Amino acid sequence: MSFRKYALITGSNSGLGFGIAARLLEFYKPRIEDEPETFTIILTCRSRAKAEDACKRLKELFPERKIRLEYVILDLSNMQSVEEAALEIKARYPKLDYVYLNAGAWDLQGINWMQAIFATIMNPVKALTYPTFYKEAMGSTSEDSMGYIFQSNVFGHYYLKTRLCELSVLGSSTKVVLTGSLVAKKESLNFDDIQCLHGERPYQSSKRLLDILHYAEIESGLPYQQYLVHPGLCTTNMYQTFLGFIVIFAKLGFWLCRLLGSPWHTVSPYTAAYAFLWIATQSHIEDENIKWGSATTMSGKEKILPTSIELVLPSDKTKSMTYMHDLYKEWKHKLNVS
Repeated sequence: MSFRKYALITGSNSGLGFGIAARLLEFYKPRIEDEPETFTIILTCRSRAKAEDACKRLKELFPERKIRLEYVILDLSNMQSVEEAALEIKARYPKLDYVYLNAGAWDLQGINWMQAIFATIMNPVKALTYPTFYKEAMGSTSEDSMGYIFQSNVFGHYYLKTRLCELSVLGSSTKVVLTGSLVAKKESLNFDDIQCLHGERPYQSSKRLLDILHYAEIESGLPYQQYLVHPGLCTTNMYQTFLGFIVIFAKLGFWLCRLLGSPWHTVSPYTAAYAFLWIATQSHIEDENIKWGSATTMSGKEKILPTSIELVLPSDKTKSMTYMHDLYKEWKHKLNVS
């Protein structure tokens, strides 16, 4: 029986998702060279053009090798797209071994430059690890009338993995990897505004909710393995799109933080993907409750570190699970899914 593995990576046309794909292809290099059919990477992107471009660039990185790259169109901010993607994956693949739920959104609107400069001078590592000077858009909604960041970062993925499980694409050996963040702070999430339609930090709110939801799901039991991993701090397309040429100074700041002893400034998406590869290649990881993070030494040597999480109350777990479960049922009904 041939050794076959299938890896699904959402949001894989650039940044961390692209880095994860490159890492997996590197790791499976010997086996892929002998039998390319044994390993398939499935990229998801919002458009065919982006997906085909990502496949082309990955093949250019590995010109001497036959690699199997495929794609599925997926827009997490459109629930019809999420449902269609789940059905397509079921139709095309017998199983998934790795599911990297990486895609997401961060709706930056501006920077409080005075605050940014002052905070960086006073404590550059803290300022560039837990920044408070970004201004995010408030009240942004999707076409589905949900909080745009909430749907893109949390619910879209929750619906996708739950549907894939119902469709028997995920099994006991499947590793589902959630993409967390260092900025998932307790104060950013208000359970009376769980979609953060009225809050100032929808991105942080979504990542805190993801942390809580992960622990709630692990506690209640899942038919697949699930891990919570964060990439440290790297400069991705989200930074590039918003900051433009100023992203160069952001990178310099990240390098400075690393030299000052910060383990979390991974800088590049490739380095940031290290923990995500590590999760895939470990035959057994005993504790799914640990939040793992990509990290580096001062010299840039890659390593894995556990990350502390602010207190999660039992009531927080119950609220998050109840809300997501009810919303999932609501959207199955809206989409006429039996």
